[in-house]
Amino acid sequence: MKLTYETALEFLELSIEYLKFTKVVLERPDYAIGQVRSLLFIDETIFFETQKNTLQSKNKIEMIVKDRLTSDEYTVFKKKLILAEKSFITNDNHNYYMERMYRGYIRLATVAIGQLLCSEGLLQNTDDIYYMYIDEIKMVLKDRTFDKTVINDRKEQYMKQKKLLAPEMIGQLLPEYDMSNNIHSDCSDSSKVEAVKGVSGLKKRVRGKVYVGMPEVLEEDSILVLPHSHCGDILPLLSKVKGLIFNWGSPYDHPGIIAREMNIPAIYKTNNAMDILKTGDEIELDGYTGVVTVLKRLD
Repeated sequence: MKLTYETALEFLELSIEYLKFTKVVLERPDYAIGQVRSLLFIDETIFFETQKNTLQSKNKIEMIVKDRLTSDEYTVFKKKLILAEKSFITNDNHNYYMERMYRGYIRLATVAIGQLLCSEGLLQNTDDIYYMYIDEIKMVLKDRTFDKTVINDRKEQYMKQKKLLAPEMIGQLLPEYDMSNNIHSDCSDSSKVEAVKGVSGLKKRVRGKVYVGMPEVLEEDSILVLPHSHCGDILPLLSKVKGLIFNWGSPYDHPGIIAREMNIPAIYKTNNAMDILKTGDEIELDGYTGVVTVLKRLD
């Protein structure tokens, strides 16, 4: 059904009412549908191989620990390990879920209305809807008019305020970067093709071969591409990991902190890295811009 001004307004008002009476966990149908759609296209070979290798890695580490403990010590360790695993399942995905609290229907409504107003020429860009108040959105749906200069003024104000916040990317500066214009000296290299882009956790640039999924072992230094930053225990692999790329996650979750402390650049929230990058591809991970470029595709 095509969205009209009248149905858009009704959708918005119903979404606001729904928001008053439901809990956050029930307000994310767009997230649930999006996850189901992404699972329909996932490479099941990579998924099950990653699952198997993660379990093998865990069992291997557990056996190493067992060899170093007495029988009584291992019994206590095993009980604590089971408790820790249960705790992780119930609690430790907080960043993963917090980043997806889209407030369900209210977000769906504003996104759809932004597209409608943009197609009608009332907004310059779909995302301009995020610079409007709810009452203003209702007004423009009723009156079919809106002063675009208001959006521009708010955007300008937002950019000024954003400069007062801490930078999204943190880490040490590298001498090979010209920070006078924040562009690397070889950025004009036309042989590089931008593949994906996300949020960087460390200002560092590396090049290397891609490995998609969680391997049991890494035979050579590689850049891992994973669904999210809680995919599995990457600690045994870190000596061979040059970089990390995640579909989801955050530089501020636990694996993000570990990667930064180990001086390993990581890119988060790419959304589609696992679909675009393939094992064996040679890429450049640029922690300054959050951009991943393909240097050479695996034939």
